[in-house]
Amino acid sequence: MNPIVWQRNVLPNGMRLLLFPKPHSMTAQLSVAFDYGSNFEDAEVAGMAHFQEHMTAGGSDKHIQRSRRIEQMGGYVDFSTANEDTMVVTDVLPDKIEKTAEVLSDLLFDSSFEEEKLVSERKIILHEIAEYADDPWTTVEEMLRKCLYKDHAVKRPVLGFRKTVNQLSLASVIQAHQANYVPRKTVLVLSGNFSRQCVDAVTQKFGQVESDGSVSLKVPSVEDSKPRRAVDKAKAGIMQTYLCMGARTVPAKHTDTPVLNLIDTLLGAGASSRLFIELREKRALAYSIDSTNDYGSDYGFFHVDCAVSTKHVEETQRVVFKELEKLWSEKVPEEELGKAKDMILGSVLRTVDSPVDFPETLAVMEMQFGNGHALADYLDAIKAVSADDVARVSSKYLAKDSFSVASLHPEID
Repeated sequence: MNPIVWQRNVLPNGMRLLLFPKPHSMTAQLSVAFDYGSNFEDAEVAGMAHFQEHMTAGGSDKHIQRSRRIEQMGGYVDFSTANEDTMVVTDVLPDKIEKTAEVLSDLLFDSSFEEEKLVSERKIILHEIAEYADDPWTTVEEMLRKCLYKDHAVKRPVLGFRKTVNQLSLASVIQAHQANYVPRKTVLVLSGNFSRQCVDAVTQKFGQVESDGSVSLKVPSVEDSKPRRAVDKAKAGIMQTYLCMGARTVPAKHTDTPVLNLIDTLLGAGASSRLFIELREKRALAYSIDSTNDYGSDYGFFHVDCAVSTKHVEETQRVVFKELEKLWSEKVPEEELGKAKDMILGSVLRTVDSPVDFPETLAVMEMQFGNGHALADYLDAIKAVSADDVARVSSKYLAKDSFSVASLHPEID
């Protein structure tokens, strides 16, 4: 059996339970993901999924007490919201799994939130929004998303906006919870060092959650608008220009996605990547250079990020576009292609070893592909990528005229 294939079960109430045992681990992880993130929201309630995450952990005295029990047992717990999922990850001692299952099932499906806690969590979220607004990397990527997408919800920040967060009411939060924190949208992940008794306890406890009837699932979006080509903005308090250069690509299930991920590795992964060598080693134009292929169930975009001196912005863009053009004008050497494939394999296997990152990977794979061999299939697809594939895909999606450029420059006194 492939060592990165997991067992997939569906409980009678519709919950999906993924099992990935690691007998030599010192801890066990019970994590819960909901097929519900910021991309599922209407514009007027932007930030609802993230607000919901906050209320789940701190929406009443009872919720607060329950969410703290994991740490009281010596465990680790983390709540997070993304574009297409909301997730809680726990990492506990193996003999605490049964208690953890009890705590999480009682915590996550209880919508008895309190107005006083909603007011408090709203203030906390507004501080979080302000903190993100201070971060130039977050700001410039949001600028790029707005360039690339006019209609798709991915253009909006996961946290929402001050205006929309201020308008969310207790009734609307409870309604969103009852509509989205339901069995058919729930993925349970049990990984690490666990016993058959643990599996039975998790199945029994979460199996008691009442099955939902008709569930509204996300309808895939189609972006027909043309991207804006450039946006430029000044920001006080920064010393360099932050650049985010990106182009629309394809969603998770598209056959070109593994190729784009390999291109991402060739361009921007590590100190041996092409952009690192050209921009940092040879020209000393930047300290950090990164590329990312972002994608979900119905969207995808590739972007290159770096911070450079304002006087070197044009030169930096020329270098980046030249490196992109080389991907289809010059055949990638087999040795370099093999190195990139090994880097992706190493990255995946390090993720498997991570008690915090791996449950999220399994949950996302389940929501996107719905089978236990999705990660093995992905690695097979990576191994099969040829230099011709790199040339074809890069020329198709990453030509200069496909790119939008967002720049955040220092405010001039």
